[in-house]
Amino acid sequence: MSFLPNQTLAGQILSIVGLSFGPICTLLGRHYSRTLYFAQMLFLFSTLFPTTTDISFSVNLGYSWLSFMPSFTTNFCTAGDFSCNYGYLISPALCWVAGAIAILLLVKILACKFKSLQFLKVYTFYRGIFHWFLGPLVYFSTAKIISGMQLATYDKSFISALIVAGVFLLVAFA
Repeated sequence: MSFLPNQTLAGQILSIVGLSFGPICTLLGRHYSRTLYFAQMLFLFSTLFPTTTDISFSVNLGYSWLSFMPSFTTNFCTAGDFSCNYGYLISPALCWVAGAIAILLLVKILACKFKSLQFLKVYTFYRGIFHWFLGPLVYFSTAKIISGMQLATYDKSFISALIVAGVFLLVAFA
């Protein structure tokens, strides 16, 4: 028996709140709210340490990992590959990187006309969306790299995870 009457609804509410607060807090507060990371951490802990109750509400925090979104990487992968298993995280990551580059180019072009326009002012809201997939995708790619190195299996999934981790390092340093 659980203290929550509807655990599925509680997990979905926490996920939606975390996703919606990410960009808004980044825009208004000039920092990132840790609400989404907390939701993702609960989901990770529920996966690693299952509870003895019938259903754990934190299993439903998978919504905070964008698992509800369709993936366009499934057309270009074989079953069991990294890009197939975590395509719902890779797809928004690819769209986010393309959008960030497009915003950068647009701001640089408009900055010729409007001298006070800066990329960081426009980028502040957009940066909050980055946290929707940052935590889980870095976790899964790092786990795949570590397990691949331990088992000495340098297959397509290992290389895909290495590329994802490399892109996140590049974004972090850029």
